[in-house]
Amino acid sequence: MRILLYLDSLHCGGAQRQLCHLASGLVSLGHTVTMAVYYPEYDHFRPLLEKHAVPLVELSKRSTWGMVRDLSQVIAREKSEWVISFLDGPCFYALLAKAWRRDFKLCVGERSASIDRKFTARQRVVRELYRFADLVTTNSNFQTALLKQRFPSIASRIATIHNCVDDLYFDLPPTDLAVGHENWNFDSDWLAVVGRIDPWKNLHGLIDALVQVRDRLGRSPKVRWAGRPSEAFTEYVEDQRRRIIANDLNENLELIGNVDDIPGFLGASQGLIHPSTLEGFPNVVCEALAVGIPALIGDIADAKLLINHHRGMLFDPFSTESMAAAITNYVEMPGLLRARMGIAAREWASRELRESTMVARYSALLECKSNHASSACTSNGTGA
Repeated sequence: MRILLYLDSLHCGGAQRQLCHLASGLVSLGHTVTMAVYYPEYDHFRPLLEKHAVPLVELSKRSTWGMVRDLSQVIAREKSEWVISFLDGPCFYALLAKAWRRDFKLCVGERSASIDRKFTARQRVVRELYRFADLVTTNSNFQTALLKQRFPSIASRIATIHNCVDDLYFDLPPTDLAVGHENWNFDSDWLAVVGRIDPWKNLHGLIDALVQVRDRLGRSPKVRWAGRPSEAFTEYVEDQRRRIIANDLNENLELIGNVDDIPGFLGASQGLIHPSTLEGFPNVVCEALAVGIPALIGDIADAKLLINHHRGMLFDPFSTESMAAAITNYVEMPGLLRARMGIAAREWASRELRESTMVARYSALLECKSNHASSACTSNGTGA
C-alpha cells in the first residue's frame, strides 16, 4: 500500500515518536511510506526517518483551506491509498481533505485520554468530523470506550492500538534493582520522572506528596525530573520552583531539564513516578517497563493494564495522600520485591510493546479495511 503519514512536526513528543516508528515499521513490511509535516523546523526525529529511507515532505503553516489544499496536493502527487494522522490539528486538516475528496482512505489517531469525559469545543468539532474517517485509533481502551459511547454511529470504525517502545530499550541488559542492598538507600537511590513540566504533569501534586512522605519517614527519597518546562506555563513552572525551595525539597526534587539518554536515565533509577492527570497509555511508562523499572502511576485510563499490580503501584493522581502512600510503600518495600516487579515489567513489555507488534496491528487494520470495510476489522485481533 501507498501510505502518507501526516503530522504537525518531528518534535520530540510522544505522538511524533509513535508515528515515526510506525513509518519505519510499515516500510519494513514492504509498504511505500511518505511523511508530511507543516512545522519542518522541528526535526528531532528526522534521523529516524532518514535511517529507514522515509521521504519527508515539508509544508508550511497557512490558512485552514491552504492547509487542506496543500495536503490534497501531496495525496494526489504521492498517489496515497491511505493517510494516517495523529493529534487534533493534523487530524482536522486531514478530515477536511477527506470530506473534499474521497479518493483515499483516512485513519485518524487520538494520543491522549479524556479523563474527565469532556471535550473542548474544538475537540467536539474535530470528533464530529470523524464520520469522514475510515478508521479511528486510540492508544487506550479507556478512550476507545468513551468514543464509542459518545459517537455510536462510528463505533465500528474505532479500535485500540497501544503504543510501542523503541527496540533499543529491549537491547539494554535487564536492570537488577536488588543489587547491593535489601533496603532503600536514601543517599544513593532515586526515582525518575520524565515529561514536560505543566499543570497536567502534576508537579504540584508531587511536591505535596514528597512533603507527606518526609513527614511519615523522616526523610524524603530523591526524585529527578527530566523534561523541559512548558513555554506556555512559565508562571506555573516558576511557582513550583519556589514551592520546592519553600518546602526545603531542593536537595530531594531536582528539575534537571531534557536528558538525551532516557534509557540510561531510567535504568539508573530505582523506579518511575508518573503523576500525570491526563494520558491514557503514557510512552514513558512503557519505556520504564521495557527497561525493567517498576512504575508508580496514577490510576486513570489504562493504568491497570500497564501495571496490573505486578509491575508497579497505582495511586490516585488527584490525591496527594494517595501518591504519598504509594511512594512510602515503594520505598519501604524489600529490594527483592522491587526486583521481581522489574522482571515482570520487562517480560510483559517485551511481549506487548514491541514496535513490530504495533506496526503489525496497524498494517492488518489498513489491509482489512481496504478489502472489506467491515466492523470485523476492529475486533480484538487488531489490538482493541
